[in-house]
Amino acid sequence: MSRTIKLVPTAVVMDLGESVCARLRRLTTSLTAQVRQALRAKIALAAADGPTNAAIARERNVSVTTVRT
Repeated sequence: MSRTIKLVPTAVVMDLGESVCARLRRLTTSLTAQVRQALRAKIALAAADGPTNAAIARERNVSVTTVRT
């Protein structure tokens, strides 16, 4: 009897330094940053906390592919 194992892809857990986190936080609230830059910064900050890609995608209302790439 064979079993199927489903792997749940998770975001890469990143160990961001405080200076990197501060820069990413500034990008998320910047009025002059491009929308995609701010979104990527929010995704990176979320990934640093370790949730799954799907959870980050749901939270940000984007596709899992956007989070993954």
